[in-house]
Amino acid sequence: MATLVGLAWVGSWSPGVTPRLGLVAVPFYVLGAWWCARLARGRGVDLVPGEAICWWILSAILLALGIYKLLDLQTAVVEMGRTVASAHRWYARRRPLQLALIFGLGLGSAAAMALAVWVARKAPAPTRLASVVGVALAGFVAIRTISFHAIDRFLDSGLAGLKANWVIELGGIVVILVLIRRRVVTRSDKNQ
Repeated sequence: MATLVGLAWVGSWSPGVTPRLGLVAVPFYVLGAWWCARLARGRGVDLVPGEAICWWILSAILLALGIYKLLDLQTAVVEMGRTVASAHRWYARRRPLQLALIFGLGLGSAAAMALAVWVARKAPAPTRLASVVGVALAGFVAIRTISFHAIDRFLDSGLAGLKANWVIELGGIVVILVLIRRRVVTRSDKNQ
C-alpha cells in the first residue's frame, strides 16, 4: 500500500474522476442534487406535507453518487475487495459471494424503492417517480461496483454508439431533472 501526504491509497487506486463517464456524470449529479435541494426548500413550488423529505433524500443520494464518481470510489471498493479476498485466499472462489451480494443489493434496492413510494405516497406523481428513479440509480451503481467486470461486458456493449452504462446512469439523472421540472410546472399551472 502506497502512501502520499499521509494518505493511504488502496491498491492501485488514488482519488480522481472516473474516466470519461465521470467527467460528464459529476456535473449532472451536482446539478440534480442542487435542484432537488432547491425544490425541497419550496423554491418555485408549494409542497404537500411530507414531500420535502423526499427531495432532501434524493438530493443526498445524488450528491453522494456525485462524490462517489468524482473520487472514483468504485475503483477503491473493488481494490479493497480484491485485496481482502487475496489476503484471505478466497479470491478464486469469489463468484458465489458476488452473486449473493448482487442478489442482496437487488432485494435491498427493491425494498428501498417500495419504501420510497410509501414515503412519497401523498406527493404528486413526479415526486414519487423521481424518488424511485433515485433509489434505482443508487442500486445500479452499487450492483455495478460489486460485479464490476461481469456487468461491464454488458455495460460496455453499445446501442447506437452509446454504452449501456452511460444510458442507464446519465439517463437516470436526466429523468430526475425532467421530473423536477415537471413537478415545478405542474404545481405552478394549478396555482394560476
